[in-house]
Amino acid sequence: MLVLKKLSWRSGFLAKRRRVSTLCAELLRRDDYIDVSNIRTPCLFSAPCTYGGKAPFPPNTKGFFYFYHSPYPQDPGELRFRLTPSPNPASFFAGTDLLRPEGFPWCIKLPSIAGQPTYAKLRDFLLADGIVSHETMKRSAAIGIVRRGPFQLYTLSQPLFVDMFVDRTISVISGTTKQSVRFPRLFVDQRLTGDSGKERLPYEGTSPYFVYTIIHRRRRGAGSAMVRLELGRRYASATPDVHVRVLKLMSPVKCLIPGYDGYLHPPQPGELLQKGLAHRVRAIKVGPRTYSQPWLDLIRQAQEDPQEIGLDMNHI
Repeated sequence: MLVLKKLSWRSGFLAKRRRVSTLCAELLRRDDYIDVSNIRTPCLFSAPCTYGGKAPFPPNTKGFFYFYHSPYPQDPGELRFRLTPSPNPASFFAGTDLLRPEGFPWCIKLPSIAGQPTYAKLRDFLLADGIVSHETMKRSAAIGIVRRGPFQLYTLSQPLFVDMFVDRTISVISGTTKQSVRFPRLFVDQRLTGDSGKERLPYEGTSPYFVYTIIHRRRRGAGSAMVRLELGRRYASATPDVHVRVLKLMSPVKCLIPGYDGYLHPPQPGELLQKGLAHRVRAIKVGPRTYSQPWLDLIRQAQEDPQEIGLDMNHI
């Protein structure tokens, strides 16, 4: 059951009830087609599905709620919304996933669904429909609530959303163990210092979306990218190098320093981050002294099974 709530000038909150028959993409019906345009809090099986904060869903948000199965075996999946050109279920595969302003798909992660009482009916539906197994639901509940979006690593090579100019916290997950790890800024040139003695950023990201924080006003998603972590050539060592490959720039990047010598190379889609005139590949040092056991588990897994999964950049 889907309850849509929309503010009306005359009647206050107007509720419309629609029954959703399935969240399986292959079994969708025409009646499962939903219009949540400009609606703040549609409820799917009594569970609130907000777009983000108090913001309503964007105009022309018409399509199907569905459950997305990740190609990465340890990732339990997530609820998404597929925008389609028509109510015909056959149009599902010609559509695209609804995106957040930052550029990644809107979603509600299964660990969050499994770990919160408000999603009880949605959990029951996913289990009864056979979309999620009892074992996967139990493991997801043990992981607990996680952030919406690609901020979790279940496999080292899994696409990850990072802000190249601001520290971000990601979740590294091995089995049911979740560890919060600070992902460092990738473009701090330690050779440069400003008037205050602080390190300077040679590049800056641009974005049309602003977000206000207690400290300052900054652009949401500015200088962000989808990246993938890869083991370096010395991957058999006790403390292997981990390289960062840029998969997709979510917003343009510009140089801030006139005449900058390019010691830190600007990020380029498809390339590893590099530095210096010799185009040396930059590395994140990973080892027992600096990273947690989940990190080391993912490193070991990548060493034992280095195969890569093909990426669909439209739906990561």
